[in-house]
Amino acid sequence: MKKFMLRSSTQLAVTNTVNKKSKKSYILATVEGFKMIASL
Repeated sequence: MKKFMLRSSTQLAVTNTVNKKSKKSYILATVEGFKMIASL
């Protein structure tokens, strides 16, 4: 249940970011996220 709530809030944050910024910056953030995961 906690995992689901965390995922939902994350999706909400992502949606807010997409609404506020352009798709270009969203893609850039996604790429940065993948880089961070890859470096772990």
